[in-house]
Amino acid sequence: MPTYEGIANYLRFISETYHLEICINDFVGFLSTDKNLFAVMQPFYIHKNPYCMQIKSNRELWDRCLNMKKRIYEKAQRLKSPYYGMCYCGIEEYVVPVIKNDFVIGVIFAGEYCTHKKASEYRIKKISQNYGMDYDMLMRKFGSSVRAQVHSEQVVFSLLGIVADYFSALYSDLNENAGNSVLSAKKQASSDSYVLSHAVEFIKQNFTERITVKDIADFCHCSESFFSHIFKKTMKVNVKRYINKLRIEEAKLHILNSDASIVEISNRVGFSDPNYFSLVFSEFCGISPTEYRKRITVRN
Repeated sequence: MPTYEGIANYLRFISETYHLEICINDFVGFLSTDKNLFAVMQPFYIHKNPYCMQIKSNRELWDRCLNMKKRIYEKAQRLKSPYYGMCYCGIEEYVVPVIKNDFVIGVIFAGEYCTHKKASEYRIKKISQNYGMDYDMLMRKFGSSVRAQVHSEQVVFSLLGIVADYFSALYSDLNENAGNSVLSAKKQASSDSYVLSHAVEFIKQNFTERITVKDIADFCHCSESFFSHIFKKTMKVNVKRYINKLRIEEAKLHILNSDASIVEISNRVGFSDPNYFSLVFSEFCGISPTEYRKRITVRN
């Protein structure tokens, strides 16, 4: 069974080396056909910068972003070549189509940029007015999410063209092994992954706060039961344990790099009760946070 770690590592290398945010839209569901492929591609399923996440916190805009897939597909199918453009909320990026037998089966986004500041500001202002979102807050998040200097087309298209060719070849293998009916059925899994990917990113951005399953489900605009079901089914762990694991890993960093008290660290990472924090820490690490600090101190 292939692990697909090579392509995932390559995408991470591109992202980190060139400071590119990469997102993959799969129009036929082939990324969901193999569970290992689905798992390693999880970080690249959505636009997860702070601005886009804020935009999608609004249900109407969440649906609008989701519905943009159709327009992107139609444009990519018409051009059948990479292009550069601006989305409805002011973000600019490259779009590289994944083509198989003259049909676009997906696209790879790379960005995010702002080279037309006035046009972006106009679109953000319209969103603020039409959807009751704070303009200054949107502008702050937009500014932290984009870069003014655009990479050359040659660099982006060369780097991501390799990925597009890989997915095109992979589609043939998966299609041959799974059959068209299975790939069609996987479109629902791809839709579920859209919710799951946003949930995971929301948790990563907010786990030090007092977030609940309801908070996450509300952000993803779905029911708590639906969200909990697809989360546990895919992640093989319930939401509470997943959040606690992130909090304990963050707590270990605080213990290692600061002199803050255990009570203070407990609060920093999202626990309201330091006794419960110690209990959870011991469950994950096998020792209490106090003992962990002693061992780290002795070792150093």
